[in-house]
Amino acid sequence: MTPALEVRDLGCTLDGRPILDAVAFSASLGELVGVIGPNGAGKSTLLHALAGLLPSTGSVLVSGRPLRSLSTAHRARLMALMPQTSPWSFPFPAWDVVMMGRHPYHRSFQAETADDRRAVEEALALTGTTELSRQPVTRMSGGERQRVLFARTLAQETGILLLDEPTSSLDLSFQDRMFSVARDRAHGGRLVLAAVHDLRLAARFCHRLVLMARGRILAEGFPEDVLTSGSLREAYGVPIEVYRNPVTGSLDCYVSKMP
Repeated sequence: MTPALEVRDLGCTLDGRPILDAVAFSASLGELVGVIGPNGAGKSTLLHALAGLLPSTGSVLVSGRPLRSLSTAHRARLMALMPQTSPWSFPFPAWDVVMMGRHPYHRSFQAETADDRRAVEEALALTGTTELSRQPVTRMSGGERQRVLFARTLAQETGILLLDEPTSSLDLSFQDRMFSVARDRAHGGRLVLAAVHDLRLAARFCHRLVLMARGRILAEGFPEDVLTSGSLREAYGVPIEVYRNPVTGSLDCYVSKMP
């Protein structure tokens, strides 16, 4: 079967500095793929390049079609990007923000439809933000704004979701909730590609991992194949011990004492 997303020799240079170098991997519908690695590894740049928002070399294929051949509107109907931070400085109500995820399906000045309202209501419910629907995003906490961002991404109802640190501002309960929703989306036939800082969450929820450092992929595969002491030390530059958590049954890790 044709992969939902295929990346070939992807490179990206920003302000004269190379950020991505010869990145190559593929991912299929039904997968939740975690992109892990230290700060500055290129995770966020990768997601933005995959969404067509940054200049890049190499190629990105979406269901076998070159990303560059797709119009902006067509891309938005295929892929939804959740950025790390919310871009809004105006007091839009959460409902309106989530409804923005429906714009790729609208003609100019088209009124919202019953399908739009259904998608927004479902997204608000999944992210626990229904009670915030009339509240301005400028009056929300960082975690609440992040959940609204996730709701907007879900409401876009695309086959591919690109999530950039989707739980960085969330407490433990909502971290689990958001990743459970992401995994359910994958099980429902979508591809979810998420940049993840927390290796424990990545090991617990992701089907596969892509480990990046210095703009390149160091390892790729199942969590138990990627989360090894050797590969993590190469990526993070510190000794890291990996073990199976007796409570969760998932892989866990900690930074051991430096010699």
